[in-house]
Amino acid sequence: MDEVEEDLDTSWAEAAEFQDNYEREGMEEIRVFFVYMDATGALEKITKEVERIVEGSVSKDRLLHLIQTKRHLPHRGGVKYRFVDLLAFHIPLEPGELGEFVQQEPRADFLKSLPIFDSVVIDPSIFIFHDVNALFFFFKEVENLVLKSILKNGREGGTKKVRMSPEEYIDKKKKSLKRMVRRAKMTRKNL
Repeated sequence: MDEVEEDLDTSWAEAAEFQDNYEREGMEEIRVFFVYMDATGALEKITKEVERIVEGSVSKDRLLHLIQTKRHLPHRGGVKYRFVDLLAFHIPLEPGELGEFVQQEPRADFLKSLPIFDSVVIDPSIFIFHDVNALFFFFKEVENLVLKSILKNGREGGTKKVRMSPEEYIDKKKKSLKRMVRRAKMTRKNL
């Protein structure tokens, strides 16, 4: 019986079935990859999660929440990462295009950069591509900048001393006193 099945050419039936039974369907969830790079741009770590798709999209608020919560890697302590880019890999082929797609060279037009200021719309696709469609968040390590106080000027100690001659001090007090007298006169006139 196995020999008979091996001799039969069923490729035409498989091709017809291949074209007829595949329809584009909306996705309920999508894989999300978080790609972390060090300060030099070398790949450091990739994590993966599954994100729910609500009404055919991932909302702008949800994207911003993901970026905010994924900026730190727990195993790296206090290292911070800066969001760099959001890419979507999505294959939106029609069922009639599958046979042609299988025989073609790989294409890069399924990978697109997306803005994070809008919701990401996930178009329906053939169910065999649902596991391949994904979002990629890229993060790059923020270099630690050591901020130097302009008040210290390389000195140890935390106070800045201002020196004034006695004449400068008296002049400053006189000006302050004159200002107070002027304000008092103006308030009496207004009453």
